[in-house]
Amino acid sequence: MKKALIITAVLFVISSLLVVVSAVALGADAIPKLIDSIKEGGILEKIENGGELFENIENGANEFSDKVKDGAENYVGDGMFNGRNFSIIGDDEYCIGGERADGLDVSSLKEIRIRSDVGSVKLVMTDNSKMSASYNLYSDKTNANPDEYELILFAENYDIWLKSDRNIKGCVSELTVEIPVDYDGAILIESAIGDVKIKDVELGDLKVKVDVGEITASAGTVASADFKVETGNITVAPDFVTSVSASYKVEIGSVEYALPYGRFVDVAYSVKTGGAETEELDSVEGITVEQSMNVGSGGVQTAGHVRGANPENPSAVSAVLPVNIEVGIGGIEFKLK
Repeated sequence: MKKALIITAVLFVISSLLVVVSAVALGADAIPKLIDSIKEGGILEKIENGGELFENIENGANEFSDKVKDGAENYVGDGMFNGRNFSIIGDDEYCIGGERADGLDVSSLKEIRIRSDVGSVKLVMTDNSKMSASYNLYSDKTNANPDEYELILFAENYDIWLKSDRNIKGCVSELTVEIPVDYDGAILIESAIGDVKIKDVELGDLKVKVDVGEITASAGTVASADFKVETGNITVAPDFVTSVSASYKVEIGSVEYALPYGRFVDVAYSVKTGGAETEELDSVEGITVEQSMNVGSGGVQTAGHVRGANPENPSAVSAVLPVNIEVGIGGIEFKLK
């Protein structure tokens, strides 16, 4: 009876607490993926066969509970999401205002620093020699005030800053930054609440940090990528290629990583509490997967290496691309497409 209660309690803690976080930050499929990864890691069988693990499982569940609960309180309890509908971004029916700035000279900058407080950030390339930035505001509230947002240029440590009070309810935004194709410096993007989309770009070093939301990268080439998400997801498509290195870190959430086309990778990965799904790679010739799982005081810990090239577009490059993926609480899914 005690074993059954502990098993039930572990799964209940995971599922019920993640429901709160996923409603505002994580994808809906993150919950079953995390639970499945824990089941597939053999934790239930280990509980049944090892009485000494009872205390570890209970401690791990408690720690997991505290972390997820803290995340929920930080991002939901103070009303930062309450009253906002992020799905209306891009829908002209709900556009209530915006602003555009053209002719921004960034030729002397070694790094372009971009920040958005509430909404999404989108990078695009332009043939123009100058950078442009524009944003649209969206709301489905009749009393929403577009004056609560301000586009700040070359001030307060940022070159582009869409500034707002993060606790103001009702409005969300989309900030679009057009980067000159001949710019060869670094790019830094910070988003407090919202998604960052990287697509159809050719850039140098790219750093992205999101407090709550998602980073998606596709159809692009960068020298190096350094993506960090506190609560949410990172999704990297196979046509997003880095030439030097890549690092993807999520504190609470998930990483979906597809092996890049045209590169041989050496991926070191770890999950402090959760699992990693490598099924799509396991039987592919030329790809090796090494994985270990342990049950400790922090829960189910997973670590491993993936080495090889995406067979959809084999690499002709001899140099090995180092990739590091880390998740605190959640999971990793490896893909080819």
